[in-house]
Amino acid sequence: MNKIVEDLDKQIDVDKEIIALLPKNEIKELKNLISKISEVKEGYDNLKDTIYKEICKRYNKYLEVNENPEIKVLEQKIIELNKKINLVNTESAYEKLGLDKLEYNMNGYYKKSLTELNSELIEFIKKYKNIGIEIEAKDFDISEYCQEYMTELLKSMDNSNSTNIERTFETIYWKCPELLSHIYVNIRTIYDKHKNKIEKYFKDKKDELEQRYNFTENTLENQKSELIKEKERLENIDGSIIINKFLNSELSINDYKKDNYINLYKDLILKDFEKLEENDKKELDENFAKLNRNLNEYFKYLQQKYLVDEILKIRSEELEKLEKQAKDKKKTKLESELIENEIKKKISEIEKSNQKVDKKIFKRNVEETILNRNQNILELKSLYLKLDSTSLKEKIVKEITNTSSLLDVLKFASYNYEFLAKSIIKKESDITDGEIQNKIKEIREFIKNTNFEVINNIGISDEKPVDLTIKDMYKLFGINLQKENFQEDNIEDIIKRVNIICGYNNIQKSPYTVENIEYILKAKALQK
Repeated sequence: MNKIVEDLDKQIDVDKEIIALLPKNEIKELKNLISKISEVKEGYDNLKDTIYKEICKRYNKYLEVNENPEIKVLEQKIIELNKKINLVNTESAYEKLGLDKLEYNMNGYYKKSLTELNSELIEFIKKYKNIGIEIEAKDFDISEYCQEYMTELLKSMDNSNSTNIERTFETIYWKCPELLSHIYVNIRTIYDKHKNKIEKYFKDKKDELEQRYNFTENTLENQKSELIKEKERLENIDGSIIINKFLNSELSINDYKKDNYINLYKDLILKDFEKLEENDKKELDENFAKLNRNLNEYFKYLQQKYLVDEILKIRSEELEKLEKQAKDKKKTKLESELIENEIKKKISEIEKSNQKVDKKIFKRNVEETILNRNQNILELKSLYLKLDSTSLKEKIVKEITNTSSLLDVLKFASYNYEFLAKSIIKKESDITDGEIQNKIKEIREFIKNTNFEVINNIGISDEKPVDLTIKDMYKLFGINLQKENFQEDNIEDIIKRVNIICGYNNIQKSPYTVENIEYILKAKALQK
């Protein structure tokens, strides 16, 4: 292309000189001049078309680079490992089935559409079927209202938005405005009925992985970390991924010019850049790559730290309570056990009421019995919600110990949908249901798809803040970080600077150069 430009510059000079020397006094001379100018213009128009075609040809050639297929292979392996991890982690069977999410949505903390709720109810029934438990309409026997609605829903398993379901819901709703509460309570009683079988199912799956394949959560997590590390390495130097980031304006080419790269590098190292030996530069590049991972992990952790803080706050309060009980030499049953006993009594009362309703001996008594039964169902709902809150607190004390890492706590927090949703609302009161779902997905994806190197190694009892731990370590590795870099207003800036340094290094390992990318961007703009 440079040769074409040089030749063109020479030709322009020649044509200028010829046109300047042509006589311009007579009409005939002027006509000859105009003719010559037209001829020259036509030649340049043709040349322009030729150059444009060449630019497009080279542009398309540069874009022929495909994403490394190994990236997708690694991605699938990570997904499969996460499935196995879900079976062996400390999530309860209730959470593994996703019933915590259904509970949250059924209780109207945020109003979902009837279609969405129906879809979740159907999903609940399908999950039971997958573990060998058939749920039928007759199982929804907490009330005649519940059974009537679920009978209609089960008839329309493949079309939860059917007009019949909506019509049925509307009819029942006017008779029983607490229909959703009845369904929720019934879901809980069904779970209680099959609890042992469900827990055995997940225990057997866990035992199979641990005994037959010698897998534990730690071994699976270590395998996953290696896969994530390799996937990120391939992505970082993949030409297709790199160029698309520039084409989509995710990255700016000006940031990746050599002069800017060198200035950023000089600013962040303790040694003199000009005097760096090849080995020193290579070592610093590797440390910058590690720092880049660590900073991005820390930044994402900061966005979710409120969950860790909330879990640790609950833990502290519960430990204080237990300490007081120990001082008072008070021996009591676990609060969850007391609530479970109340639940059993309440279920027994509801069953007796339903038997009376079925007999329909005296209409007045039946109506009264129904009213009392409905009130008991609402009280049972409150007991279940109280049980969940209490059980969570007890589980926190049991599973989060002084040796737990920040990652352990974050993982624990991520298991329970209701805890996540309520914590998010507490932080952002005006958030929408859709935004809550996206945030929960983001939290869980962060845990599933990150090669943790920082928060998995920092305990809840460690006194030294995470940011100082990172700063001090990399100072030993020759990277000059300051405490101010980690302040809320500055952290994104240091992340960006380190990202650029690593990005520039990765481009050098890719099929492209910075100059190639600049050419592609200019060619794209020209085509517009």
